[in-house]
Amino acid sequence: MGLAVADFDDDLDQDIFITHWIAQENALYCNMQIDPSQNDREHGLWFFDAADQFGLGQIALDAVGWATGFCDFDNDGLRDLWVLNGHTFETSAEMQRVLIGQRPFVFWNRGQDGFVEVAAKACRQMGQPLVGRGGAQADFDDDGRIDLAWLVHQGPLILLRNVSPPQHHWLRIELRQTGGNTQALGARAYVSSGRTQMGEVGSSSSYLSQDEPTLHFGLGKATRVDSVRIVWPDGVEESRHDVAVDQTLTLVHTAAYPVRTRP
Repeated sequence: MGLAVADFDDDLDQDIFITHWIAQENALYCNMQIDPSQNDREHGLWFFDAADQFGLGQIALDAVGWATGFCDFDNDGLRDLWVLNGHTFETSAEMQRVLIGQRPFVFWNRGQDGFVEVAAKACRQMGQPLVGRGGAQADFDDDGRIDLAWLVHQGPLILLRNVSPPQHHWLRIELRQTGGNTQALGARAYVSSGRTQMGEVGSSSSYLSQDEPTLHFGLGKATRVDSVRIVWPDGVEESRHDVAVDQTLTLVHTAAYPVRTRP
């Protein structure tokens, strides 16, 4: 039901997280690209479900997952994960037809040590049962910290402002281009600051929702970005070097293909 696509492990390929119904673990499909030079293995793309390995599987057995997303809440350079839950069953109370609420998940990414669930510690309201459905992420107040908007079934919209201590640096990249694909869907950005992170502009956001298209990169303690490389949807590459941190970098590309209009 829920779908999150991102390079959460920083190996420069896209991974997939999928939420499920009760009695089914959520799935974390790690992209296991094979090097064509290795002749002893079958070439191509394949994925491995590593949800249990990273602490994302069994914790969801009793939950019905909906909207979800990868984002770096604390800008430490590791993408965290949030999941909005809510049952499809009603309460058993007589004369009451109310769906059963379930508390959401917020997973803090600890790198090779996997994820740890911290929702109740991060925000008191996150620790309360909700009948969650849609959800999206965006830096709505432009302070360099990703915020959340959650939609509750027959309830109010919950706007969660990120007030984490600003102890790490960040870079946001807004890509635009001429032609029909004005939001540059499919463009990739590679940000190098000691290590390289990759982000892709897409429309593959979660259940009944759409995240902002601006790419967000947490940089940890890095005070400069060595390079930013953009691969535009038409294959053209563009680079910037020695980029300042804690800013939104806006780049506009003239697409190599013409705008197509209906006759």
